[in-house]
Formats: sequence, structure tokens, C-alpha cells
Amino acid sequence: MRRHPSPAQLAAAAAGVLLSGCNMESANPPPDTALAVFGGGGPIAAGVSRAPGPFDGLYVGRALIQVNPDFKCLKDLPVSGFRVDGNAVRFGGYSGTIQPDGTARLPYGPNLTTGVFTSDGFHGEILLYPVRIGYDVDACTYRADLHRLPS
Repeated sequence: MRRHPSPAQLAAAAAGVLLSGCNMESANPPPDTALAVFGGGGPIAAGVSRAPGPFDGLYVGRALIQVNPDFKCLKDLPVSGFRVDGNAVRFGGYSGTIQPDGTARLPYGPNLTTGVFTSDGFHGEILLYPVRIGYDVDACTYRADLHRLPS
């Protein structure tokens, strides 16, 4: 029989990951804690441009819960370390490219960040599975609104 983490365990583990500045490059979370979805600094996606782009910079903001199955998701996630260089974007373990229309798709395992860059920031959705793969769970869905920090 599989043990499922309690909401308190999920919240504590996810908060630790998020509040650590998204820099858990070598972390190996125990099997009963939240997946370190913002950990790792994986390589920027292949085939991306390093030429300066209109969205270059570091973005910060918040992601607010939209879908909270069984009330196991954190309600508010601080987001930092969301970096754009040319048409390459990286956010912890997520990475992808910005399309000519400003849209971006950043997969990381079963998790996914999608959205659009505009003149005032990044607006999108974060689909996040709160426990390690192998558990039968629904994803938490967040609405992300980020702004670019001044250079």
C-alpha cells in the first residue's frame, strides 16, 4: 500500500523548494514530499537564440491557485528566477523557447508552464503535480503573473 503525503507535508516541502530561490540543483527529495518542480537549473533548450530579445531579463511575481484538487495545493506561490535570454527562457528545471508571437511552452517532467510575454511581463499557467511521480494525483493549476525586474 502506498503512503500519500499529508497536506501539511506537501505544503512544507513545496514551500521549502519555492522559498529556497529555486536552486535545488542536486536535491533528492524523499519519496513522500512534494516534487522539487522548480529545482535544477537544467540547460536552456537546444536551438535557441542568444541574441538580445525584446523580453530579455529576470522576471518575478506570484502564481495563484486556480484548480486545487482535494485542497492539497499551496494557494500562493512566489516565483523568482524566471530568466529570458534571447528567445530562450528558463525557470528552475523548466526551459523552452519564446515563439515570434510571444508565447512560450516550458515543460519539466510531467509539469508544464505555458503563457505569453507582453510589454508588461509574462502571463500564463503553471500545471504542477504536487507529489512524486507514481502517485495517482491530479495536478494543481496556477495563474502566473510576472513582471520584469529593471536591468
